Amino acid sequence: MLQNDRDNLELDKLQVEIRRSMAETRKLTAEERKLRQEAFWYPIAVGAGMATYRRRCQPLGEVLSIRTRTADTTRDPHRK
Repeated sequence: MLQNDRDNLELDKLQVEIRRSMAETRKLTAEERKLRQEAFWYPIAVGAGMATYRRRCQPLGEVLSIRTRTADTTRDPHRK
């Protein structure tokens, strides 16, 4: 009877260890998925942020001159 109890206890310990390992595997898989998504979107977010930053930091005179030139060329394409 004692041998049977020991075997059952050992099996219970192994089942607990298997459950822990499976939970850890799920956790690591979720983390991997999250990191893959971040790696995909990170360059896009940085590029969009840089474009927004450059637009905000552009001096007002340059913005107005670009708009003026664009407006002038749309009215009369031969005019500079």
